[in-house]
Amino acid sequence: AAHFAPYGNLTGVFILADKATKRSKGLAYITYALPENASKAMEELDGSIFQGRLIHLLPAKRPPRAEDTLGGAAAAEDEEAGGFKKSREDRLKRDAGTNRAAWNSLFMRQDTVAA
Repeated sequence: AAHFAPYGNLTGVFILADKATKRSKGLAYITYALPENASKAMEELDGSIFQGRLIHLLPAKRPPRAEDTLGGAAAAEDEEAGGFKKSREDRLKRDAGTNRAAWNSLFMRQDTVAA
């Protein structure tokens, strides 16, 4: 934190650590009170040496919105239509006749139709 403090007021420092070994993964999130301070620190510290290692600074990205992920609206629409299992079963039945990978009875899925 002392390395980043000269560029402005820090509001948080989060260092990622491995759960098993409790050692740093070499990644940290630094938050400043003002965005201008963060951009100034990024400009001046990116590519510098810190504790004998080259540091590369990148701006953090916001996590994806819930409706853009599978846990969001897309999954809710799928649940309304009968759920994941039903849609998967329908897809497997639809593709059963065109399944070229199941050429051998030893490798056939249980829903493959022999023609």
